[in-house]
Formats: sequence, C-alpha cells, structure tokens
Amino acid sequence: MKKVLALSLVLVLFASLATIAEEAPKPDVTASKVKIKYFPQSQWKPTYMEVRTPAIMFCGQEVKTEFAKERLKIEGRNLKPSLEPVIFTIQKGEEERYLGIVHHEGKWVYYNATLEMVKHRKEDIVIYGYDMDCDDSYFNPKRDGMVYPDSTSVVPFEGIPFWYIDKSVDLVKTPDGYKMTSKPLECEDEELAALQLINRIRVDAGIHAVFLNKELSAKCRKHAHYVAVNGADEIDTPYQGERRKRWLHPRRCVNSRGKHLLVLR
Repeated sequence: MKKVLALSLVLVLFASLATIAEEAPKPDVTASKVKIKYFPQSQWKPTYMEVRTPAIMFCGQEVKTEFAKERLKIEGRNLKPSLEPVIFTIQKGEEERYLGIVHHEGKWVYYNATLEMVKHRKEDIVIYGYDMDCDDSYFNPKRDGMVYPDSTSVVPFEGIPFWYIDKSVDLVKTPDGYKMTSKPLECEDEELAALQLINRIRVDAGIHAVFLNKELSAKCRKHAHYVAVNGADEIDTPYQGERRKRWLHPRRCVNSRGKHLLVLR
C-alpha cells in the first residue's frame, strides 16, 4: 500500500511539473541564426575581410586556405574568380555557421553569411544582426551592423533607438538574451509616409535610417503655413513680416503646398 501511495505521489509530481512546463510563457523576444545566400553591401564599413593564407579565423574556427594563381583552395574546393558568392557550412560544436567566399574588387574576401534574427513576438518586429568582423558576435554597438527585412544592405547598429516602419525600437543585448522595447512615432500620416519612403531608400543604400525631428518639423510647418497664406516674397524672413499679414491655424490650411514639410536627423 505504501509503495502504491509513493508511486502515486511521484506520478502526481511529474504531472505537476509537466503542467508547469506547458504553461510556461513564451519569451516575447527570441533569437535564432539564419543563412543568407547574398553578399551584403554597405557604405559605412566593409562587410568582409580579405582571405589570407595559410588560414583564416572564422567564428573562432581555423579554416585552411591556399592560393593557386587566381584560384582559391578552401574546404576541399578549388574556386575560380566569380562575382557569385560560394557559401560553406562550418561546424562550430553542435551548431553550424555559414562562411561566404567571393572574389570582390580583384581579391578574395570572406564574410559571415549567418545573420542573427531577433524577433519580438507581440510587436511583430523582426531585425537581423550582421557580424562585421566574423567573430560570431552580433549587435555590438558601433562594431556590428543590422539588416532590415526585405533588404540586402547592412546599416550601422549604434546601440541607440532606431527607426522601424512606424516605431522607434530599442534593442539591448544582455547575458540572458535580448531586450526589445518600442514606441510609436508621433507624426502625421503624411509625414510618416514621407519618412518611410526616405528611410527605405537610405536602408537599401546601406545608410542608417533617420528620425523625424519633432521640434524643427513643427517650426517648418509653421513657416510653410505662413508662406502658403502670405506668399513667398519674404520667404527668407517670414517671421519679421508686417503684423497685418495673416497666420492660419495648421488645421485650417488643409490645401497648403507646404503643409507636410519635415526635418530629419
């Protein structure tokens, strides 16, 4: 009887632990590695390192290399110069990393074709970390880069809040993982649309995205309203005009050509 009772208690304990495990909340922010097949580009810092012999260091692993005239021998393969990158799988313990090799600007270069995807489950935010120096570490401020969804260009990761569609996002790397917070951008719909267009062009060019400067944009809007009502004769000194000139409330100046001027930083 005692054995049956003890066994029942053990089973109840295991069932309780299983229930607790099932009910454990999923983390809001998750991170995982993804493979890319393209050669990332940037305008602020090289995204690659030059291949040296007799070996290169990649994510803490030594990869042997050998030149034969213009060809490169690596991981048992002889590569001839090509603008198309070749991706190798490098084992790092039980995990895999992806080494990209390409002939770029007359020399062999390598880069980390592994991105760290950081995702906020509730906020529907996805951003990719790019390892600029191939040390298998991501999102180091001013040392690494990041890649936006639907882009192949690397922009700086500065460790400060960055633009993301209609939000300002702050991503912090901690020993326990990543913490991500966001807040909506405070601007009019037309200003947001302009900001998104400008930043998409900048991001695709490998340049950091910008924010709307609320204070200067408000002054710019006020200036535009004045010019729309009074003309542009005194456009250089609109606030020194005669008192008889009219000022319209922003909401009354719906059709003003200069209504949606904005200043970025």
